[in-house]
Amino acid sequence: MQFFLTIWNHRPQSHDALQDIVLPIAAGLRDLGHEVEIGATPPRRGVTNIVIEYFREAWVVDRLRGLDYVIVATELADGEGFNNKRTPTWVKRWAGLMQLAHDARAIWVVCDEGAEGYRHLAPTVQISLGWSPSLESPAAPGPREHDIYAYGKLTAPERQATLTTLRSKLRVVTTEFSTRQVRDDLLQRSLYCYGFRPYQAVGYASTSRIVAALMQGVPVVQERVQLTTPLVDALEIIDSADDVLARWDMLVAERPRILARQLAAWRAMPASAIMDPAVAAMRPARDGGPVVIPRPWLVERSLFLRNLMRRLENRRARRAAIAKPRPGR
Repeated sequence: MQFFLTIWNHRPQSHDALQDIVLPIAAGLRDLGHEVEIGATPPRRGVTNIVIEYFREAWVVDRLRGLDYVIVATELADGEGFNNKRTPTWVKRWAGLMQLAHDARAIWVVCDEGAEGYRHLAPTVQISLGWSPSLESPAAPGPREHDIYAYGKLTAPERQATLTTLRSKLRVVTTEFSTRQVRDDLLQRSLYCYGFRPYQAVGYASTSRIVAALMQGVPVVQERVQLTTPLVDALEIIDSADDVLARWDMLVAERPRILARQLAAWRAMPASAIMDPAVAAMRPARDGGPVVIPRPWLVERSLFLRNLMRRLENRRARRAAIAKPRPGR
């Protein structure tokens, strides 16, 4: 089967971060023998498009109509929206999903235990970010320059307090997410990746952060969360930054063993085994008719294109009048 995994509907500054979801899905499909192209261009006819949910704009919804597509859901559906949030942005995202979900070939849900909220909309499968040999990067040579690398949204007071405590004794490097290349380089130069809780309302750890670190051969120290998975259970669970400091000598001494344990847990989740039932659940492909070009996006905003379309229509009309048979002939 041919798939096109496109992130065209997301803001360019989000494209690098989305690779943590895109690459394991693509790897699992490829390991099953499917053809997968990854890109940031609009969805296509003749393939099954895989689109990560973010349908705020009407032209995004229109561009998918009539095509074959799978939706990758990254948020918890609460029945009337996402994550019990009702700000304008979240309301628009939910409305866009509602317009597209019933025609999707399937919905693949990557947020842990989130599938139930989507099952009434389309064939739904819970997936995880699994392992494939192609996802592991070679280990970086040389000594590690940093003890802890922490990245993401770091402005919350709780996270700032955590970082202040860690910096009191350890070499800590932090970034807001910039590019995947910068992030991966810093990971490979660090002994551990720090796993923040996503935020208080989310009971699960961030699987994408965990897998991103393990791709680079870096173990994770993970803040304790309410709900776990086998992968999270294999991590080094900590209760606070003070807990990290108290255990640091052990964490350094045992790092090879800790990394081996975490990699073993991830490797026990083959991406091909995860994606096989996801593909099997898909509805049959359908012929949706002509591709809808979003006129507000392409035509109506351009005076030149509006005039060009008008001239073409007039030319077609003149040719049709000339070609029409005259009475008596």
